[in-house]
Amino acid sequence: MALRGDSVPTLPLLTRLAKALDASLTIDLDHDTSAFTFTPHGSREPEAGRGSEWGSEA
Repeated sequence: MALRGDSVPTLPLLTRLAKALDASLTIDLDHDTSAFTFTPHGSREPEAGRGSEWGSEA
């Protein structure tokens, strides 16, 4: 799910969401983009095309 505009989820919000999903949170910051990946506990790596990803462009 891509986020557009000026709204960006805060770190505390993402942390609460990861706990609610019983998942690990990975944040990837690269130049002008950022991506947030939630990986269910018990999984070693996210499966291709699976999981929740949010990205935003600065």
